[in-house]
Amino acid sequence: MKFLIFLLTLTSLSQISFAFFGFTKRFNTHEEPQFPVKRCCFEKVRAPVEKFIEQSLDNFNPQETRRWQMRYFENDAYFQPNGPIFINLGGEWTISPGSITQGTLIVEMAQEMHGMLYYTEHRFYGNSRPTNSTTTENLRFLTIDQALADVAHFINFVKRSSTDFTNSSVILVGGSYS
Repeated sequence: MKFLIFLLTLTSLSQISFAFFGFTKRFNTHEEPQFPVKRCCFEKVRAPVEKFIEQSLDNFNPQETRRWQMRYFENDAYFQPNGPIFINLGGEWTISPGSITQGTLIVEMAQEMHGMLYYTEHRFYGNSRPTNSTTTENLRFLTIDQALADVAHFINFVKRSSTDFTNSSVILVGGSYS
């Protein structure tokens, strides 16, 4: 019995110390990951523009007419016509413009290849909320298939938005399961 009390006390203290020293915060999966940034590469660039695209709530049911606004960032600082389109797919976090601004690998590739940069926010995360609540009924729209269909729609939207993308290839980069 004394051993059981000791074990429960030890477990409780370890949980408190982990929380106190920030252990659990570092493993919070709903925060945007920090992308490696080269310190040598900072230069004055214009900030990415925040935009929204209309998406279908259910990409596979033509009778479902509800729509929602998916947030994304756009950075055209390095783009030249027919350069590649780089899309950084957000995971289970709120996106910020930093990963498509400067010093990251995707930015270096866009600089070298004269590409356009986008960073999309995953449905149900950040400011990209397809529904007002996260009930079980609404979470049926939070699937890999729906998220992939959102990406396909985004690519088609971008490619159709300008003749500058006529011969542009698309390069996807993602974190987490995206």
